[in-house]
Amino acid sequence: MARVGIVFGLLLCGLSALGMAATVVKDPVQFVPLMLGIPILFCGVVALNPHRRKIAMNLAAVIGSVGTVIGLLQAIVWGVRWSDAGPVSEIGGKIIAAMTWLCATFVVICVIALVRDRRRRNSTHDGGDKKSGSTVANRLVSPATGLPGDGSHEARKIGEPATALEHHEMNQPEPVFSRGRS
Repeated sequence: MARVGIVFGLLLCGLSALGMAATVVKDPVQFVPLMLGIPILFCGVVALNPHRRKIAMNLAAVIGSVGTVIGLLQAIVWGVRWSDAGPVSEIGGKIIAAMTWLCATFVVICVIALVRDRRRRNSTHDGGDKKSGSTVANRLVSPATGLPGDGSHEARKIGEPATALEHHEMNQPEPVFSRGRS
């Protein structure tokens, strides 16, 4: 999802650059995609860190939503201006239309990813893998034998609280064996 934010941020920045290169007359509207693309790009880079991914991508989705609303409002303003036979920038209209489409697409992708992640998180908290019926005992490793699920622990469903002994055994650090010179 972080890469999607980076790509859409770069696309919005490129859209502004394309608009500025297309005409010598500079319109402030040409800079709007750049002003949205840079924060989305920044959020995408921050989201590469797994600990900050959720908040960064939620913030990027909010920025994309703001871009969609700005584009729709600007389209209404241009529609009113065009109906009054006033001057309307053709390149500015195309830039804002492309920005609105890019921002709306980005928001839809973010919402789909958010729903998918929430479903995945809820399915892991509801009792483990529904198909295989895995339990924590199947994945525990015995300190004595080193084999998983040797029956030394009473089987329990994932999500149930561990006993004090199981909790202590699961949080033990790995033994460190040093090779000494003989």
